[in-house]
Amino acid sequence: MKPILNQILGMALAAGLILGGCTKKSDDTNTPTNPDLSQFVGQWQGSVHYKSASDSSTSTVTVNYISIENGNILGFLNTGADVNYLSSNTFSNGVLSFVVSNAQPGPGNCLNFKVTGTATPTGTNQISVNISGIFCSGTGGEQATVTGTMSKISPTPDISHYLRFCASGRSWTYKVTAWDGSTCQFTFAITKDHKNGVFEGNMTTNCNWSFTNKTIGWYVQPTEWDDMYDTTLASRVINYQTWAVVGTKFMYAQNGDTVITTVLSLNDPVTVNGVNYNCIKLYRDFRYNEVGRNSTGYCWFTYSVGMIKYEALTPNGPTDVHYEELWSKNF
Repeated sequence: MKPILNQILGMALAAGLILGGCTKKSDDTNTPTNPDLSQFVGQWQGSVHYKSASDSSTSTVTVNYISIENGNILGFLNTGADVNYLSSNTFSNGVLSFVVSNAQPGPGNCLNFKVTGTATPTGTNQISVNISGIFCSGTGGEQATVTGTMSKISPTPDISHYLRFCASGRSWTYKVTAWDGSTCQFTFAITKDHKNGVFEGNMTTNCNWSFTNKTIGWYVQPTEWDDMYDTTLASRVINYQTWAVVGTKFMYAQNGDTVITTVLSLNDPVTVNGVNYNCIKLYRDFRYNEVGRNSTGYCWFTYSVGMIKYEALTPNGPTDVHYEELWSKNF
């Protein structure tokens, strides 16, 4: 069962954030009246000042607020060195409160990272930002503040290099075809956002396997994802980063298992269940720490939807997965 399970977990990045149909309100006065979240959608840029006990510096940053759903807004904070998610906490009286994700979670300089902030409209296409908390430092984190003013440079967000999936409540159902031609289905559902790039969910199936419901995990940042055996970062085994070009290889090893992912195409058309997609195409080579248990296959996915299709090339048995195809999603 391990080859099937690890293929499924290896393809578990079936999640997405589709852009909300939001229209920017007209700014007729210097201070907007009756502001709503739609005024934040777009590209913002400005100078901010970082201050801590060990550092005081000014830099230019960019924020892309991209989508609104269920009263929440998602954004990307690009500092030049890192890209962090901004996920809203509350929106009240025109003030947006948000949580900043950790772009480098796990042991190290960002171990104690915990940062929140606010964005407040101060004029036509202008906001003031105030961010504070425990940032990265050589001791695992230090208290700091970031303040500044940002101007909207475009009402259209730049999402071309950002992975826009994984949000609590999202689910995807796949048609599974085994090598013997039999079919069944499984559904991935994200149940928790750990606010540090780790997303937790469950997989349910009617495929007559040894389990019907299993906890699964992903590590997703705006420019990187890792598939994981569970929800701990130490279990990361597969990696893709948005800077990759055709021919780029990523490799992860865990408990003697090695997975090599090779980028084959950045623009590969695929049609699944009557829907056309323009996909990233990957070749995945699973080298398990068991004799005769290797498996290889192709994966097609998009930044906004997640996995579209998987095709296994080397079965270990007639009931192993041959194809996984996206059949429905709840967004």
